[in-house]
Amino acid sequence: MTDQDRVLGLLAEANPISDPHAFASEMPVRPHLGTIEQWSGTMTETELRTIEPPTRRTNQRWLIAAAAAVIALVVGVGALVVVNRQTSPTAEDAAASQATMTPAETIQAYIDAYNVADIDAVMAFFTEESVVRGHPTAPEARGLAAIREIHSEVASGVTYAILISEVRGDTVTWNHIWTGFEDDGSPFRNCVNGHSATVRDGKIVVWEWPPTDFQCR
Repeated sequence: MTDQDRVLGLLAEANPISDPHAFASEMPVRPHLGTIEQWSGTMTETELRTIEPPTRRTNQRWLIAAAAAVIALVVGVGALVVVNRQTSPTAEDAAASQATMTPAETIQAYIDAYNVADIDAVMAFFTEESVVRGHPTAPEARGLAAIREIHSEVASGVTYAILISEVRGDTVTWNHIWTGFEDDGSPFRNCVNGHSATVRDGKIVVWEWPPTDFQCR
């Protein structure tokens, strides 16, 4: 048996073509080795051509998915920023809300700001036209600078509790209890009855302190 016969026998056993007649129609009955090599090269090129397009499609799908993810992320971040802008109160929002408070609500909101030691929030309840009379440290404090000065104890840990006794139009009357600690660490408690304030549009216009000895009876 010649070498060529052995090659043809092995090729027949492998039978890479399902239809032997198709193989016979493409090649002579006894092809020489050069023809077989040419046919094998053609089969290899054909196989490579069938693998390449799915690889490109896979890359394209991956790129499309990545682009979609980036777009979704950008849209999500944008929506979050919009929501935060809509839900985060601005100074204008706070002022507008304060302007709608009743006189009693205004006094209580002032006390709440005082008790968290927020001097800026405290001062938001006054204007340059506001006046406080009869305060223990100043017979009359007029305007923001003077009123801020009489609130120097705001950050000293004093707790301010009130009981509103009367609301008549724009005027609120209340009693207060101050509790805190002296410089030496000893606790103190003082009381004042009969505060009276005129409130308009969420602002304390005139605040009158009554004469008092600060005793709690």
